[in-house]
Amino acid sequence: RRGLAEDRFHLSTQKIQAVQRALEQDGEVYEILLLLEDEEGFWASAAAFMGAAERYRLASELDRWVVRHTLQHMAGDPGLSERVAFCSINVSGQSIDDRSFVEFLLKDLKATGVNPRQLCFEISERTINSRLSSTREFINTVKRMGCRVCIEEFSSGMAGAALLKELPVDFIKMSSMLTRKITNDAADRLAVESVHKIAHVLGKKTIAAHVENPDTLRVLQGIGVDYVQGYAVSKPSPMLFHAAA
Repeated sequence: RRGLAEDRFHLSTQKIQAVQRALEQDGEVYEILLLLEDEEGFWASAAAFMGAAERYRLASELDRWVVRHTLQHMAGDPGLSERVAFCSINVSGQSIDDRSFVEFLLKDLKATGVNPRQLCFEISERTINSRLSSTREFINTVKRMGCRVCIEEFSSGMAGAALLKELPVDFIKMSSMLTRKITNDAADRLAVESVHKIAHVLGKKTIAAHVENPDTLRVLQGIGVDYVQGYAVSKPSPMLFHAAA
């Protein structure tokens, strides 16, 4: 609460790199990351405080902070609309359950003039499974606005095919549970290949998260995943977007 009151939050980004050359032509893709500066001046990632934020019913307020500041930044830099295909923002279950969140989103989109197509909302597979009805409603609503949607932390493999068929999402972001051992585990590699093929059959693009070394990157490129994210590609940047070269 003090962090919000004292404006000690900060946005950074991590690039999501297109693997397929045709996708590079669409523009740059970033995930928006939230950081909190504590009382001693140290930075904490969202993983360190989102659990507490959810417990004390502050997660939706943080989601709004991220959306508002992202839109303001994008609106303030005309060059972004030319360079950036979309920015990906994590959204909590509390925001999905809060119908006023989409009203807030629509209002801020209109106020800033940002193209809704340049926003992608990431929803974890765990969140979807725990509130399927409200998630479906949320996805349909933001898709009608023109935004994109990604299922993140996807790890259920073949068992998730029914979920992928039911929800009109644009991207599947596979968790490290599926990708971290694919260089030496044939079963994990097969699982990644299966998720990728199912996603493409259903018209969805795939993102491999937590790609931390060149060997894993090469295997994913061989499988044909659409995007990769991780230290093997790009570390999080303390600046919100780099200036155009």
